[in-house]
Amino acid sequence: MLKKINFLITMLILFPLMVMTFGGCAPSTPKIEEPVVLPTFDFVPPSTTPVSSTSVSFCVVSPSFPSEWKALGYMNHYPYDKFARNMPADFEEMLTAKGFRTRGPFRNYDELTFPDKSETDLILMPKVEIDVRAAGRTTESINLLGDARYKWNGTIHLSGRITIALNETLSNERMWNKSVELPQRQFSYKSPSSAQPVNAPNINDTKFANELAKYMEEYYNLTFDKMWDYLDPNEMTMVKDQAQEIKDKKRY
Repeated sequence: MLKKINFLITMLILFPLMVMTFGGCAPSTPKIEEPVVLPTFDFVPPSTTPVSSTSVSFCVVSPSFPSEWKALGYMNHYPYDKFARNMPADFEEMLTAKGFRTRGPFRNYDELTFPDKSETDLILMPKVEIDVRAAGRTTESINLLGDARYKWNGTIHLSGRITIALNETLSNERMWNKSVELPQRQFSYKSPSSAQPVNAPNINDTKFANELAKYMEEYYNLTFDKMWDYLDPNEMTMVKDQAQEIKDKKRY
């Protein structure tokens, strides 16, 4: 009887060690990484018109973006980075395809030299106001080792507008303005488990970025499709003449 009791005690001591030993040797199931969706953020003009020496000329300035994007470091993360990087070049391509002359893109108005301002008619200045808002909550759980794990679960809401302003080059006075209202969009999101408390979506998570990229590409394409129609050559000639009147009045 004593031997049987000792055997049972020994097994109770050794069994957890055996589970840990053999369990650690067992091959773990490889984690399947979600592939990154690569939006093109590329506008292809539906037609082209030859550029002439008398056509309206533009200085293209890179878009301004929400201060929140910069403060939270979004501009260094996909898909924000590609969205911001591609937009200035596509505005320049669109203007060229319309038959307009272009210079740039410039980072901002202050980067333009006096020859840039005096030898061109208008400045194209885009402004991006895409609002990305998260509404959800953080849940806490305890794993088998007694450690706390955290997840954020909720809904991401997108909305906003993208505005194009045309300014007179030397005075920087506003001459023309058009906005593209962006449709409201939303998607559900659950963050990966984290050892640290989380109170917002994980912008480094591929799943989050892929969902966001899908709607940002929709916004990108909608903006360029609308602006292609808005930048009518006849209207741009009228805006150019109005800008020239300002130059003449102020004796530039």
